Amino acid sequence: MKISVIIPTYARAQMLPRAIESVLGQEGVDVEVVVVSDNPPESPARTETRAQIEAIHDSRIVFLENDKNMGGSLTRNRGIEASTGDYISFIDDDDFYLPGKLREQLDFMVSGNFDMTFMDCEIRNSEGTTMDIRTHGLPGAPDNNTLLRAHLVSPLTPTMTYMFRRDALFELGLFENRPVSQEYMLMLRAINKGLKIGYLPRALSVQIVHSGERISAGANKIPGEKRLLEIKLGYKDVLSSKERRMMKCRFYSMAFFVSFRQKKMLDAAGYALCAFAATPVGAVKILLSKKGMFRAKEIDK
Repeated sequence: MKISVIIPTYARAQMLPRAIESVLGQEGVDVEVVVVSDNPPESPARTETRAQIEAIHDSRIVFLENDKNMGGSLTRNRGIEASTGDYISFIDDDDFYLPGKLREQLDFMVSGNFDMTFMDCEIRNSEGTTMDIRTHGLPGAPDNNTLLRAHLVSPLTPTMTYMFRRDALFELGLFENRPVSQEYMLMLRAINKGLKIGYLPRALSVQIVHSGERISAGANKIPGEKRLLEIKLGYKDVLSSKERRMMKCRFYSMAFFVSFRQKKMLDAAGYALCAFAATPVGAVKILLSKKGMFRAKEIDK
């Protein structure tokens, strides 16, 4: 059984080899790495990315270049469509897998006959210091109502922890073309469609939080997350009033951090007040949990 790992890349040629090697180095699995460059034609980043792929020189790599900048969703979709694996997973160009990730997840997929699985994730800063372990505290085979509530309250992400059966992902319709929250909506659609989803509480992926450009435009972060919040709040029968307040608090807290890093202090102050108005206790908890991220330019991927 082959696993195809999709890597979209944009303006991170120097970091890309670590991501690729972390996949190629996985033992006990048949892997295919599909790298899709979203760098504009004639750009230095496009040339540098091509050079990095050629330097690795591994037949397991499928390398594609977009004719124009397409964004994260369509770039991932192009990689998925070009892949040949029975199972499909993901990783961003600045992140990496730890040893054993794909073997453990594949075994879990097969043993539970799952359509999709997700795992925990370790979050580090650019200096390599562990800042958080994103874990979800769910049973191994949660029912879809449990998954929906969990996903609405605290996202079952990031994408690099996902693995799909190929046919299940194609039946789902791949990623929606959205500037932000592509992974969130993919999981939400998987839950709503009734896919058999398993959870493996192992942090064998490392997500790096640091400054620099991303394949998803940072300018779209706040309006995109606001639209996502509206979608979440539409599940009134699933969420309690306390949970709805907490979701609003998380949104305003995210907007505060983004505005603060963009030095939009009036906006940041307004968002902070809204976060505390939604739930003072929740706002304090989020502030304390994120204080180490003030040094990073982005909070979430």
